[in-house]
Amino acid sequence: KCNGRAYIGDREIGNVTPAIIDYANNHQLPIRLVVEDAYKCLGTHIDPQQCEVEEIIGEEYLLPPKPFPEAMAYSIIIDDVTYYEYILLRTKERFEDGTVVFTNEAQDLPFRITIRANPLTGNVNFTFAITGRSNSHHLKYSRFLKAARSNGRLKVHHLERDKNLLEVNCTAAESGEYMERLDSEIAFLENVIVIERYFGITIDIPEHFTSEDVELVHYVADIIQGKEIRNGWTKYETSMTIESRTKENITASMDKPYSLTYVGSATANIFGHNLTYPFIRTLLSVKLENPEKIIRLLEILDEGDDIKMVFIPGSDTVSGEYVDRLGDTTTGKLTNEVI
Repeated sequence: KCNGRAYIGDREIGNVTPAIIDYANNHQLPIRLVVEDAYKCLGTHIDPQQCEVEEIIGEEYLLPPKPFPEAMAYSIIIDDVTYYEYILLRTKERFEDGTVVFTNEAQDLPFRITIRANPLTGNVNFTFAITGRSNSHHLKYSRFLKAARSNGRLKVHHLERDKNLLEVNCTAAESGEYMERLDSEIAFLENVIVIERYFGITIDIPEHFTSEDVELVHYVADIIQGKEIRNGWTKYETSMTIESRTKENITASMDKPYSLTYVGSATANIFGHNLTYPFIRTLLSVKLENPEKIIRLLEILDEGDDIKMVFIPGSDTVSGEYVDRLGDTTTGKLTNEVI
């Protein structure tokens, strides 16, 4: 027979009753027993030999809590769109007011989800924590967050039983400005991932970056997806290698505007990555700024020499229009145009 003290954590609990055991199991806390006094009996009589008893006086014994059932597979759905296809949720803790806490801590994923649900009151609270740096996971979370913030209908669906563990309305009301920022974040992450996949790289987005960084990401992503980017220009300077028909071609086009196309490659620096891709830029209407000077230079330069040329819009406007697009092949002299 033993006498001593019982603890949950550092708190002494007195007698170990069924209620105490339920509390320890619900909060997954071990009960610690400290033996202060003990004696051995033979039947109903005290054994005169108490040598073995002396060895256990002062010892501590732990009663582990009864574990909750193993994790089960769920999907997380908002408005019939599945945002997380396979989440292993397991009960972590039960509270006296009926609240139950579920987590996916046992699952090796770069994010943690915690669900606090009270079936008595109908209150449900979700907490997400992104633990990985993958832009794909951040994008998935941002899309989920947008759906949740848009007051969608959320379901936690048990995959094996084909029934919902929870089904609630998301009631978080956000401002229009917040939702616009979330849309911008989603579009930015989508384009970062487009760039990662095209170039086979991983981009670490810094904590702080500029609006120019964002614009460059959108520009490069649009180009490599085959979109045309139109913009304005006022002056274009380039070098041209003189060939046998250069003078003839320039002389024939001196009196009328024409288009000018650069075919080569461009390099963009995206968060420390210098990314080069085939590139075509077409200035839709150009003319030489000083054609007479170019003609005089062509008279004295030899074939194979380089000549600097300055172009201005061919129309009577201050600015012209150019079109950028992805090049299929690179022909002629390749030079890197750094954006």
